[in-house]
Amino acid sequence: MSKILRPIEDCASFLIGKAAQQITRRSRDALAQFGITPVQYAVLNVLWEKDGQSLAEIGARLVLDSATMTGVADRLEAARLVTRGPAANGDRRVSCLLLASSAQALAAPAQAAMERVNCEVESELGGKAVDFWRALRMVGSVETAPVSTSGRPGVATSIADRTARGAQKSVSPRRAARLR
Repeated sequence: MSKILRPIEDCASFLIGKAAQQITRRSRDALAQFGITPVQYAVLNVLWEKDGQSLAEIGARLVLDSATMTGVADRLEAARLVTRGPAANGDRRVSCLLLASSAQALAAPAQAAMERVNCEVESELGGKAVDFWRALRMVGSVETAPVSTSGRPGVATSIADRTARGAQKSVSPRRAARLR
Protein backbone atom coordinates (compact mmCIF):
# COMPACT_ATOMS: atom_id res chain seq x y z
CA MET A 1 0.00 0.00 0.00
CA SER A 2 1.36 3.41 -0.95
CA LYS A 3 1.78 6.15 1.59
CA ILE A 4 -0.81 8.95 1.38
CA LEU A 5 1.03 12.23 1.30
CA ARG A 6 -1.81 14.48 2.37
CA PRO A 7 -5.06 14.04 4.23
CA ILE A 8 -8.12 14.82 2.11
CA GLU A 9 -8.67 18.04 4.13
CA ASP A 10 -5.42 19.37 2.64
CA CYS A 11 -6.33 18.47 -0.96
CA ALA A 12 -6.99 21.47 -3.23
CA SER A 13 -9.92 19.85 -5.04
CA PHE A 14 -11.59 18.92 -1.75
CA LEU A 15 -11.15 22.39 -0.26
CA ILE A 16 -12.23 24.23 -3.40
CA GLY A 17 -15.20 21.89 -3.74
CA LYS A 18 -16.31 22.52 -0.16
CA ALA A 19 -15.85 26.28 -0.54
CA ALA A 20 -17.85 26.19 -3.79
CA GLN A 21 -20.66 24.26 -2.06
CA GLN A 22 -20.87 26.86 0.72
CA ILE A 23 -20.80 29.89 -1.58
CA THR A 24 -23.27 28.29 -3.99
CA ARG A 25 -25.64 27.50 -1.10
CA ARG A 26 -25.44 31.10 0.14
CA SER A 27 -26.01 32.40 -3.37
CA ARG A 28 -28.94 30.05 -3.97
CA ASP A 29 -30.50 31.13 -0.67
CA ALA A 30 -29.99 34.83 -1.47
CA LEU A 31 -31.52 34.48 -4.96
CA ALA A 32 -34.41 32.17 -4.03
CA GLN A 33 -36.68 35.11 -3.25
CA PHE A 34 -36.35 36.17 -6.91
CA GLY A 35 -37.02 32.69 -8.29
CA ILE A 36 -33.61 32.45 -9.99
CA THR A 37 -30.53 30.28 -9.58
CA PRO A 38 -26.92 31.48 -9.38
CA VAL A 39 -26.33 30.47 -13.03
CA GLN A 40 -29.49 32.28 -14.15
CA TYR A 41 -28.34 35.30 -12.14
CA ALA A 42 -24.98 35.20 -13.94
CA VAL A 43 -26.70 35.20 -17.35
CA LEU A 44 -29.02 38.03 -16.30
CA ASN A 45 -26.09 39.98 -14.89
CA VAL A 46 -24.29 39.80 -18.24
CA LEU A 47 -27.49 40.98 -19.95
CA TRP A 48 -27.94 43.81 -17.43
CA GLU A 49 -24.54 45.05 -18.58
CA LYS A 50 -25.49 44.80 -22.26
CA ASP A 51 -28.88 43.55 -23.40
CA GLY A 52 -29.36 41.58 -26.61
CA GLN A 53 -26.23 39.42 -26.50
CA SER A 54 -26.11 36.07 -28.28
CA LEU A 55 -26.12 32.80 -26.39
CA ALA A 56 -22.58 32.21 -27.70
CA GLU A 57 -21.35 35.58 -26.37
CA ILE A 58 -22.88 34.97 -22.95
CA GLY A 59 -21.60 31.39 -22.85
CA ALA A 60 -18.07 32.53 -23.72
CA ARG A 61 -18.12 35.18 -21.00
CA LEU A 62 -19.42 32.76 -18.36
CA VAL A 63 -17.44 29.79 -19.68
CA LEU A 64 -20.61 27.74 -20.21
CA ASP A 65 -21.06 25.25 -23.05
CA SER A 66 -23.84 25.70 -25.60
CA ALA A 67 -26.04 22.94 -24.13
CA THR A 68 -25.92 24.55 -20.68
CA MET A 69 -26.58 28.00 -22.15
CA THR A 70 -29.58 26.68 -24.10
CA GLY A 71 -31.03 25.11 -20.94
CA VAL A 72 -30.52 28.26 -18.88
CA ALA A 73 -32.04 30.40 -21.66
CA ASP A 74 -35.03 28.02 -21.88
CA ARG A 75 -35.66 28.33 -18.14
CA LEU A 76 -35.27 32.13 -18.16
CA GLU A 77 -37.67 32.31 -21.10
CA ALA A 78 -40.18 30.03 -19.34
CA ALA A 79 -39.96 32.34 -16.31
CA ARG A 80 -40.67 35.26 -18.67
CA LEU A 81 -37.45 37.01 -17.73
CA VAL A 82 -36.04 36.98 -21.27
CA THR A 83 -37.22 36.57 -24.82
CA ARG A 84 -35.25 35.28 -27.77
CA GLY A 85 -34.73 37.33 -30.86
CA PRO A 86 -32.48 37.61 -33.89
CA ALA A 87 -29.12 39.33 -33.75
CA ALA A 88 -29.03 43.11 -34.09
CA ASN A 89 -27.54 42.67 -37.56
CA GLY A 90 -30.65 40.69 -38.57
CA ASP A 91 -28.92 37.30 -38.73
CA ARG A 92 -31.74 34.92 -37.79
CA ARG A 93 -29.28 32.06 -37.32
CA VAL A 94 -27.99 33.77 -34.17
CA SER A 95 -30.27 33.65 -31.14
CA CYS A 96 -29.99 36.63 -28.80
CA LEU A 97 -31.51 37.10 -25.37
CA LEU A 98 -33.49 40.24 -24.63
CA LEU A 99 -34.42 41.24 -21.10
CA ALA A 100 -38.09 41.40 -20.22
CA SER A 101 -39.25 44.26 -18.04
CA SER A 102 -39.63 41.80 -15.14
CA ALA A 103 -35.90 40.96 -15.42
CA GLN A 104 -34.97 44.62 -15.56
CA ALA A 105 -36.93 45.15 -12.34
CA LEU A 106 -34.92 42.35 -10.68
CA ALA A 107 -31.54 43.93 -11.42
CA ALA A 108 -31.12 46.15 -8.37
CA PRO A 109 -32.54 43.81 -5.71
CA ALA A 110 -30.81 40.67 -7.07
CA GLN A 111 -27.49 42.47 -7.39
CA ALA A 112 -27.87 43.80 -3.84
CA ALA A 113 -28.56 40.27 -2.56
CA MET A 114 -25.44 38.92 -4.27
CA GLU A 115 -23.37 41.84 -3.04
CA ARG A 116 -24.43 40.91 0.51
CA VAL A 117 -23.10 37.38 -0.11
CA ASN A 118 -19.82 38.82 -1.43
CA CYS A 119 -19.54 41.13 1.58
CA GLU A 120 -20.18 38.23 4.00
CA VAL A 121 -17.32 36.29 2.41
CA GLU A 122 -15.04 39.34 2.46
CA SER A 123 -15.89 39.95 6.10
CA GLU A 124 -15.03 36.36 7.02
CA LEU A 125 -11.69 36.65 5.20
CA GLY A 126 -10.78 40.03 6.64
CA GLY A 127 -7.60 41.45 5.12
CA LYS A 128 -7.12 38.36 2.96
CA ALA A 129 -10.17 39.03 0.76
CA VAL A 130 -8.25 40.69 -2.09
CA ASP A 131 -5.80 37.78 -2.21
CA PHE A 132 -8.73 35.33 -2.15
CA TRP A 133 -10.40 36.99 -5.16
CA ARG A 134 -7.08 37.04 -7.01
CA ALA A 135 -6.37 33.39 -6.20
CA LEU A 136 -9.82 32.30 -7.37
CA ARG A 137 -9.33 34.09 -10.68
CA MET A 138 -5.89 32.60 -11.15
CA VAL A 139 -6.87 29.02 -10.28
CA GLY A 140 -10.10 29.24 -12.28
CA SER A 141 -8.53 31.18 -15.17
CA VAL A 142 -11.53 33.50 -15.02
CA GLU A 143 -11.33 36.59 -17.15
CA THR A 144 -12.78 39.78 -15.79
CA ALA A 145 -14.81 42.42 -17.51
CA PRO A 146 -12.97 45.66 -18.30
CA VAL A 147 -15.30 47.67 -16.05
CA SER A 148 -16.01 46.77 -12.45
CA THR A 149 -19.09 47.77 -10.50
CA SER A 150 -17.98 46.07 -7.29
CA GLY A 151 -15.34 48.44 -6.01
CA ARG A 152 -13.18 45.47 -5.02
CA PRO A 153 -9.50 46.01 -5.81
CA GLY A 154 -8.23 43.90 -8.66
CA VAL A 155 -11.66 42.93 -9.93
CA ALA A 156 -11.47 44.79 -13.23
CA THR A 157 -8.14 43.66 -14.60
CA SER A 158 -7.51 42.67 -18.17
CA ILE A 159 -5.85 39.49 -19.33
CA ALA A 160 -2.87 41.57 -20.46
CA ASP A 161 -2.58 43.19 -17.03
CA ARG A 162 -2.73 39.86 -15.21
CA THR A 163 -0.32 38.22 -17.61
CA ALA A 164 2.13 41.09 -17.18
CA ARG A 165 1.95 40.66 -13.40
CA GLY A 166 2.51 36.94 -13.81
CA ALA A 167 -0.82 35.97 -12.27
CA GLN A 168 -1.68 33.85 -15.27
CA LYS A 169 1.19 31.59 -16.28
CA SER A 170 -0.40 29.86 -19.24
CA VAL A 171 -3.57 29.89 -21.27
CA SER A 172 -5.07 26.83 -22.90
CA PRO A 173 -5.14 26.90 -26.72
CA ARG A 174 -8.96 26.97 -26.66
CA ARG A 175 -9.05 29.93 -24.25
CA ALA A 176 -6.29 31.70 -26.22
CA ALA A 177 -8.39 31.42 -29.39
CA ARG A 178 -11.36 32.98 -27.57
CA LEU A 179 -9.21 35.83 -26.29
CA ARG A 180 -8.24 36.91 -29.80
